[in-house]
Amino acid sequence: MAGVLDWMFSSPQSSAFLPQGDGAWSPNAWGYGARTLAGIAVSEDGAMLNATALRCSRLIIETLANLPLKCYKKTKSREQVTADTVPAVRLLQGMPNSFMSAGVYRETQLFYQVNFGSAFSEIVRDGRSNRIIELHPIATGRVSPAKADSGFDYAVREANGQHHGFHRDEMLHACGALSPDGIWGRGVVAQIREAIGAALATERHGAAYFGSGAQPKGVLSMKGMMGDAKKATREQMRREWREMHGSPESSEIVIVGEDTTYLPITVSNSDNQFIEAQVRLQEMICNAYGIPQYMLGARAAGTSIEAMSNEFIIYGLYPWASKIEQQLGWKTLEPAQRADHYWEHDFAALLRGDVQTRMNAYRVGIAAGIYTLNHCKRLENLPDIGPAGDETYLPANMVTADRMLETGSGSGGTPGSDHTGAPADNPLDHEPKAMSDSAFDAARRELPKTEAANLKATMAALEKQLQDRPTDWREAARSCLVDVLRRMATKESQAALTALDKRADFAAWVREFYAKHEATMEHALESACFVLRLAGVAKWSKPGDLAAWLKAKSVEEMMQMHARDSKESRLRKLAAWPTDRVARVIDEVMG
Repeated sequence: MAGVLDWMFSSPQSSAFLPQGDGAWSPNAWGYGARTLAGIAVSEDGAMLNATALRCSRLIIETLANLPLKCYKKTKSREQVTADTVPAVRLLQGMPNSFMSAGVYRETQLFYQVNFGSAFSEIVRDGRSNRIIELHPIATGRVSPAKADSGFDYAVREANGQHHGFHRDEMLHACGALSPDGIWGRGVVAQIREAIGAALATERHGAAYFGSGAQPKGVLSMKGMMGDAKKATREQMRREWREMHGSPESSEIVIVGEDTTYLPITVSNSDNQFIEAQVRLQEMICNAYGIPQYMLGARAAGTSIEAMSNEFIIYGLYPWASKIEQQLGWKTLEPAQRADHYWEHDFAALLRGDVQTRMNAYRVGIAAGIYTLNHCKRLENLPDIGPAGDETYLPANMVTADRMLETGSGSGGTPGSDHTGAPADNPLDHEPKAMSDSAFDAARRELPKTEAANLKATMAALEKQLQDRPTDWREAARSCLVDVLRRMATKESQAALTALDKRADFAAWVREFYAKHEATMEHALESACFVLRLAGVAKWSKPGDLAAWLKAKSVEEMMQMHARDSKESRLRKLAAWPTDRVARVIDEVMG
């Protein structure tokens, strides 16, 4: 078997391993020197002569090759830990073979994957343990599909002209973009060959233009210079003209003979929009590689640099990274490891932001229980502070989902958001709950007779004292009731608007919603009913009675509105429900 340098730099040849007839692959599939309409042959290597294609390739290859590439394992607790015992980790983070470092190896593979359409590496395994011990890159042009009857999947030409067959588990094959068959990819160069050819032709034209002193080509017209007799004279004139005016450094004054005229025969750069053509071709090449133009020096307008950097990661890097990760997961992991092991590029280094942004993100992460202090310090490459730094902090005013369900409206506790479209309760709905009359009487009966009698007399005196005060309890009751009714009506209108969009049976929703909403209203009305009793409105001194009455009226009005009004009228009435609803019932409640 030839060495890695022989694998890399031998030229491709046809072989017995190559498929015969019309197949998905041909020796010209990689486009070695394919001629474009611009008249320039563009190969994958030759395309790098174009500055835009070179810069786009370097941005993808060098950025992705220098990102940390790690293998992770998922534990039973769904914790993500690095799996450093996987043999390929040592190769892809250290020395994949005895010729190159991991960074150079990954850049080489990415160059072939991005521009040629596929990247290949021979997987060398230990004969006894079957562990991967080396990865040898192979030039893409030397690899082809093997014939179906050969028993192999790949055919590779060695330096001596012989061909060697490989099975798929012996070859690390990272596919390029837009594969026509799911196996053999296409490189970016092959798909934008015409654009790169036009860009190269434009660059050559510009170089030739300035190399000739920025003067267009032309014709010297002289009388009597035709015929063989004047051939030597014409050659001498042409030679003298080239020597004196054929370079940009020439500063000689042009002198022409008698009856001689100079006629330019080419279009100037300003007339053929030379600069505009260069800008347009650069844009086309950048779009094909998925590179934002600002990264090549164009002015960024209308979008922040952070947003465009994220665009570069999402559309320019991640598609290539995903193909590499999946291929590594298939070829470098044992079958038993594939269920809980996976490879992943760490893009966090590209998304770090400035110091202030990072510190704010850490502060929010620690407060939400996502990060620990030691985790944040490790992200900043700082030493840990010890076991105390591994403590997780949680906000004191938060509660678990289970606890919320236990105390929510579904279990008879404090009403919360329900499944009918009602929004979360206003915090003002959860005022301290006053003791009901029945509960107060039950507690009083537990006291000794003397203490119970004294308590009853004290409460009667207090209630009389409150009634005798000059405070306008009716106005206080009205204000308290308006506040509660407005909050309840807002909840009803928002829930009804949601139900009109999502529920086909509005009548069923009304019954379902108000069956739960009645408990919410009863709880919210307790303080208002206490003030109503002080104001002398004995009819509504019990929150349950008032809540049942309000429910009946709301259900009746909702059903009438749904049956009689148009969609536009319903929307208008629901929008005004919080104010109109209070105005309709407040006087009736106050008597």
